[in-house]
Amino acid sequence: MANTSLPKKLNITSWIMQGLVAIVFIAMGAIPKLTGQYMPEQIFEQVGLGSAGMYATGVAELAVGILILLPKTNWIGAALGVLVMLGAIGSHLFTDLGISPVFINPETQAEEPMPILFPMALLMMGLCLGVFALRKLHPASAGDSAAVIEADAPAPDAE
Repeated sequence: MANTSLPKKLNITSWIMQGLVAIVFIAMGAIPKLTGQYMPEQIFEQVGLGSAGMYATGVAELAVGILILLPKTNWIGAALGVLVMLGAIGSHLFTDLGISPVFINPETQAEEPMPILFPMALLMMGLCLGVFALRKLHPASAGDSAAVIEADAPAPDAE
């Protein structure tokens, strides 16, 4: 069922969050990984997942970006986004990648610190959790609340 029963302000808030998640997951996640840019390559080599892990994650991020924008699958996209971000956060915390990774630009051989990656993963996970809560867990997202109230009401006596 489409999530049209949220109150207007919550619906607008959710759509803004969904749009932000889609843009970030596709533009900053999927595209760099699926085009083999050096930064994701270095990340996935460093955490031991290699290019196969990079491409698989890129496909998952593309799926999040698409699913989160479709009314019937937005909560699935949000849940998948949480899982992807748990992997990213775990990679920062439990591997040599660290919270503030430094990359080597292959063209200039210059070090490029990227302290934004870990906070961005936390932010994206928070947004995905918010979308999931609004689209799947919020009482109004279960369907038309008027229909739920009518279904719970006792049947009128037939005379």
